[in-house]
Amino acid sequence: MIVKNTKGIDEVYQRDTTQLGKGTYGEVSGCTHLETGQRRAVKIILRSKIKNWERFQTEVRILQTLVSD
Repeated sequence: MIVKNTKGIDEVYQRDTTQLGKGTYGEVSGCTHLETGQRRAVKIILRSKIKNWERFQTEVRILQTLVSD
């Protein structure tokens, strides 16, 4: 289950400085969840890059399905 995080990203994750990839809306880098130590990927999206809100929401829904155990 995915829940919305109400904290700032740097309060929850330690982000890596190395970029893993770049897409239409932003950049992807690795990170470590501060409480659990789990490694994850984080995509930083600049609001100024969002031109089509519906397309952006579709991308978010797709990314939310990529959860693994």
